[in-house]
Amino acid sequence: MQSPYPRERPPMPDRYGPDKVIGIIVISLFGCCLMCSLVGQAAGTALGQTGAAAQQGGLTGSNMALNIAGLLLTAATVAGGIGVFLSIRWGFIICAIVAALQLVMTLVSITMSVGMIQEQFQADTDMPEGAAQFAMYAVYGWVGAIIVLYGALMLYSVVRLNGKLGPRPK
Repeated sequence: MQSPYPRERPPMPDRYGPDKVIGIIVISLFGCCLMCSLVGQAAGTALGQTGAAAQQGGLTGSNMALNIAGLLLTAATVAGGIGVFLSIRWGFIICAIVAALQLVMTLVSITMSVGMIQEQFQADTDMPEGAAQFAMYAVYGWVGAIIVLYGALMLYSVVRLNGKLGPRPK
């Protein structure tokens, strides 16, 4: 019996199955983060030029630098996610480096933010007693989630690069 296909199938590329799943998660999650960051940065810049924010000085240089660095690192994470999806070595390298940088940036930004939040709550005398504590716990919860997310991405990338999980990427 003759095959309905006129020629043989080409060989499948060496792709490790979980890389596709992790790649899709990284691309979709950080793609959404990138879009939200872009919109937030644009709105923050526009609002910083008018109204009360302009009277207080708008975004300071260090905050603007952290925002831009975060945008660039998030874009690099999306690019790395594409490489992870394709099981290509450079994707894992980018994800490992960017995850480590994002962890450091998260710790730097949280130390800056905690001080500002505490000052704001101490200045606001009309705030209920537990609201400041709740806000701090909310900030710490988000930071914990970010640390776990980037830590997991960094760990997966390093383990895959070492060949401890699946074949070494090419």
